[in-house]
Amino acid sequence: MAFLNKLKTVGTQTLRVSGEVRRLALPSNAIEAVLVFEADSTASDTQKAARWWSDGSEPNAGEGMLLGDHSVMELTHRQDLEAFRIIGIEPGKTHLVSITYYGF
Repeated sequence: MAFLNKLKTVGTQTLRVSGEVRRLALPSNAIEAVLVFEADSTASDTQKAARWWSDGSEPNAGEGMLLGDHSVMELTHRQDLEAFRIIGIEPGKTHLVSITYYGF
């Protein structure tokens, strides 16, 4: 966590992730974020539950970085926060992403 010792919490968010591509709702002064992924406990494979990109591309069920239950991610640049996209893989399942945003 590159700057967390100098930054303060500037917001939090709980993002529900299913079959539609979702984006973050950023506080205006957020420059970093820590994201914790919680897979739907009824998913057929909780270790392959969602996919994401941080370059603005839209992930889908077959493309993107995989996320499993209890995955933790750190995004350390504002542009990555703005470009972050995530989608659930299995139809009918809803996962949670708990997010804490940091800034000055």
